[in-house]
Amino acid sequence: MIIHRCPRCGAYGMFGYRNPNGDMIWYCARHQLGQHYADARRDGRDARPPIAAEQPVAPDLQVFIKRFGGCAKITAEGWVEWDRLNSEYQKARRVGLKPAPEKKQRSVS
Repeated sequence: MIIHRCPRCGAYGMFGYRNPNGDMIWYCARHQLGQHYADARRDGRDARPPIAAEQPVAPDLQVFIKRFGGCAKITAEGWVEWDRLNSEYQKARRVGLKPAPEKKQRSVS
């Protein structure tokens, strides 16, 4: 069995680890168990599986800049539009995410 997506966040897996059963589990760069201990690593140039319809796609800043003909030419209204696009993406991305567990603070004696 191969899990191509990070089991912690669902992102595209870059670092593969083989479990005792021989199954390969892939983790994203953020949740990797250890870059130098991975059993396999996908090159960033590898063809990635298609993005699922339920996953939001982040707005592309480079495409946005090209639309205005350069970063210095982006108007205030343009930056408001960028902020709106980015905000909508962040809201959609957070839907369904579980809150991080609270860390227990160690008492200092």
